[in-house]
Amino acid sequence: NLELGEDYYEEAKRLIDCSLDIRKELLGENHPDYAWSLFSLSQWYEKTGDIEKAIETLNVVISIRENVLGPEHKYTQGAIQKREELRGKAKENKNEKIRTGRKLLVLIYFSGAKAAAAGQRVCK
Repeated sequence: NLELGEDYYEEAKRLIDCSLDIRKELLGENHPDYAWSLFSLSQWYEKTGDIEKAIETLNVVISIRENVLGPEHKYTQGAIQKREELRGKAKENKNEKIRTGRKLLVLIYFSGAKAAAAGQRVCK
């Protein structure tokens, strides 16, 4: 999902990492602003196609926000909603891979059956 170009995403990642480093040093790992930078990192992972890493990062964001802002705070709830959305995407991706695998197996099977019917050797 790199429609904006590789260089754009590399620069975005560099800036997010810089933001994380600065906020961690100045504010600590349990500060809401540090969680914002982590949220940006999770969005970067999503945009670059690493849904699992995005979910892992959101889990850290949620933990910080629950501890600092409370479980009912709108930012905590927003991160939870985003995580659920990504879990849905991850499940869809997994199901699509399964469907694609099944289609390939069917194609392989019928290709082999067709070749066998024509008297061709299918496997060595």
